[in-house]
Amino acid sequence: MVVSILITAITLGEKKSVTNSSSQAKASGARLTLIFSSPNLLTVVANTDRDIAGVDVVIKFDTDQVSVLPSSLVSGNFYTVSGGIVDEISGTFSFSALRSIGQSATGPVATFNVAPVKNLGKVETEFQFREGEGATAVIEEDTGENILNQTSGVKVIVGKP
Repeated sequence: MVVSILITAITLGEKKSVTNSSSQAKASGARLTLIFSSPNLLTVVANTDRDIAGVDVVIKFDTDQVSVLPSSLVSGNFYTVSGGIVDEISGTFSFSALRSIGQSATGPVATFNVAPVKNLGKVETEFQFREGEGATAVIEEDTGENILNQTSGVKVIVGKP
């Protein structure tokens, strides 16, 4: 019986070390995802194991089909948002979000409402993060580096609220 317990303890210890190295591999960056809730709510969600200072978000959308309602921008539980600027010419909506000190970086960053352009009942459209220089970024707390390594936009059918 003592041998059985010893073998079990060694096996559990080995599995724990494998789990730790696996979680370290996930810490290579951050992922941002757009999630749609019908009829007209979009949520930006961050997923990362690293400490981040904040997130800069630039979302592309088709201004001929939908409008973003910047006054509806609301912070996620562990973030404080600012900005909320619609640029009709480039078809973007941008804002920044600072993470609350001592809080998780993973979770909802912000939510906002969208609506079909006048005279359109429901429209099918896409929302995508704009990436590259001066666009969407996730800023690591210690280094100030952009650690964004993946984004997921969303194709939706937007209805009137």
